[in-house]
Amino acid sequence: MSVRSVRDGLSEARPPVPPGALALHGSRFGDCTSRHVACSQEGFSLVEALVAVAILALCVSMVGRVVSSRAERLTHDTDRLRAVFAAEAILNRIGLDLPLRTQDTSGQLGDGSHWRIVIRPYIEPGFRLQVRSNLLHVSVQVAPARGAERNAVVLNTLRLPGSDL
Repeated sequence: MSVRSVRDGLSEARPPVPPGALALHGSRFGDCTSRHVACSQEGFSLVEALVAVAILALCVSMVGRVVSSRAERLTHDTDRLRAVFAAEAILNRIGLDLPLRTQDTSGQLGDGSHWRIVIRPYIEPGFRLQVRSNLLHVSVQVAPARGAERNAVVLNTLRLPGSDL
């Protein structure tokens, strides 16, 4: 028996493809030569590939948004923390190299942040009579350079003139 006769015998031994069944093109299960038999090619169609790429792009964009929002939040928190430290440092300077007297002073820090000190006589809230005490209400406001007024940090305290506190 020759190779040719074996090959012919195998092709005759194939089961016939029933009408309406899918036959794989170029496979050992059948040929797509009949117009009545639906043919399916191996691999993905163009539509399936485009849908997969679209889903992948959507996932990548969502991950990008999450990473971006986390980075913005980290920058915001870092700026706010620097503003808190600057406000505490300015508050600690009042009475030392900044005079403890009624004033409204402002300036700018080296990183571009703006600060403001407001010192006024303290008036106890809730009293009908406006009784003044010897206390001074000290307010220090620091606004980060990138956050402007909405991220401003305000520290308030009471100080007694003539004391070193």
